[in-house]
Amino acid sequence: MEDIGYQRIGAESQHEFSRTGLRRIALTCRLYWMKNPLIKRAVELQQAYVFGQGINIAAESPDVNDVIQAFLSDPKNMTELTGHQALDEKEAELQIEANLFIVIASDIATGAVRVRSIPFREIENKLCNPDDRRDPWYYLRVWTPMIIDAAGIEQAGPVQRAYYPDWRHNPDDKPPTL
Repeated sequence: MEDIGYQRIGAESQHEFSRTGLRRIALTCRLYWMKNPLIKRAVELQQAYVFGQGINIAAESPDVNDVIQAFLSDPKNMTELTGHQALDEKEAELQIEANLFIVIASDIATGAVRVRSIPFREIENKLCNPDDRRDPWYYLRVWTPMIIDAAGIEQAGPVQRAYYPDWRHNPDDKPPTL
């Protein structure tokens, strides 16, 4: 019958879960979350159930606990992941986009660990073990950084591309670059 404005389910199943299709689904979900009070309330309700009373993370060993508490109380980690507001935001992001891409970087000299996340829309591809598609090796991130010039005007810089290893991928012969 009338199908203008509708998307057929299964009609183009070979393209349903392409990166473009996934991005479109995530954007649609975000739009519904922003515009529909019932969806927004459902997300908030789940946030309240998951993190309503906060969380406590501690280790039995005092030395290990000191390291964990330093990680959790690092102001930049609190802003990104370990603070209450950040946890709520990540929970909402997970519900809305169904994906979280967390980058964990450590400073070899100090041992400090910093956590950052990559927006779902910037992950372009996943490279897997050629013999096992369920064994991810790298994620391709493509993004355009914003640059502020001397006059204080923000503009798009050149497109950047980088491969991030999966946290479980730790080959003996790591390539120096990709």
